[in-house]
Amino acid sequence: MKASDFLGIFGLLATCQSQCLIKIGVILPFQDFNRVAWSWSLPKVKGGITYAIDTVRNRSDLLPGCEIEVNYGDSQCSETFGPLVAVDMFYHQKAYVFLGPGCDYALAPIARFSPHWNIPVLTAGGMVRAFSDKKGEFRQLTRIGGSYSDLGRAMSNHLEMFSWNRVGLIYNEHQGKRSSKGKTNCWFVMEGMYWPLRQKLGLKYPGENIWYKAFDEHAEPDENLDNISSILEEAKTKTRSKRKSDNFSVLFLAG
Repeated sequence: MKASDFLGIFGLLATCQSQCLIKIGVILPFQDFNRVAWSWSLPKVKGGITYAIDTVRNRSDLLPGCEIEVNYGDSQCSETFGPLVAVDMFYHQKAYVFLGPGCDYALAPIARFSPHWNIPVLTAGGMVRAFSDKKGEFRQLTRIGGSYSDLGRAMSNHLEMFSWNRVGLIYNEHQGKRSSKGKTNCWFVMEGMYWPLRQKLGLKYPGENIWYKAFDEHAEPDENLDNISSILEEAKTKTRSKRKSDNFSVLFLAG
């Protein structure tokens, strides 16, 4: 998250000037284990937050006479602990705006609570398709980054440019006992790509379907190898036309 992104927050909070105290609730993982899902951990973004606040304090044209209070809470990238931190901040009046979470499962409940609390949520995460609902439950959520749907629209334009009309999506997903862990990030990426592709291909090539298949990268090696081989064999028949004049495209994504 860039420091310039945080500067935009303070314009939204101009109505708080009469109180002369602006409270920002930052809800991010306190620890950084170099996990992709934890790209927005506090060690990675705290410098940007501090820089933005110092910039505002040193400029007389931004919220003059107001103090900025920052309260930090550890989301642990968890759908349990993240919302609990937000509830605690709301109850103790520690936040006029939330920064984060970035992890989708931690963000979703907080973004649903925020319209009832009248506390806006700003995040560099929330890239899954469901967060696009700005008129409903996520109307207080602002995503300052891109989304997986943006990726899908870009890919649909790419397919149109080359006149590709058959698509296959292969992605990593928890299966069997691991399915209780919820959807993988790869599943959310493919969901964001699937719907724009389906919409565009459906209009231009009625009857064409998007083929997709999941595999579990954490399965036993022999089982996984057999499964991937089977998927690739199926991809040959599902994503290629029998007519030589037709173009095709296969998209791969492994977690």
